[in-house]
Amino acid sequence: MDLDEDLKCEEHEAPYLICVLKSKKEKDHMACEIYAICPVDQKMETRSLDIPIEEIEKLNLPLADKIFRCEKCFREANIQDIAMEKKSVIIYLVCPEHGFLIERDISNDLYDGIRFAWDTKDQKLQKEYTV
Repeated sequence: MDLDEDLKCEEHEAPYLICVLKSKKEKDHMACEIYAICPVDQKMETRSLDIPIEEIEKLNLPLADKIFRCEKCFREANIQDIAMEKKSVIIYLVCPEHGFLIERDISNDLYDGIRFAWDTKDQKLQKEYTV
């Protein structure tokens, strides 16, 4: 599964950023509903994806890369706060360029893997360069 192809604005050929990621675990896949925003014109779009269970772990970092970014400048945003809710985690981000608050809503069942992938991405890159 190629998230860059599956989550791309067809009009601008720009990769979408994920604002809301809802999921439901099925027998052999995660049924995901994604509310995404185009960084070019700021239009929202809804996409549905079925992610095979065996592919979820390797997609955590690509998903994180589409969540923890500013939709205006595409820079990595800083995590300001999180709020745990019954079925999801609300992530509050701040863009280092613009300074405004960005809100993301991620299903509980995907959040831990996505957050771990994001928090350890620099360590993985460092290991790749030293090997």
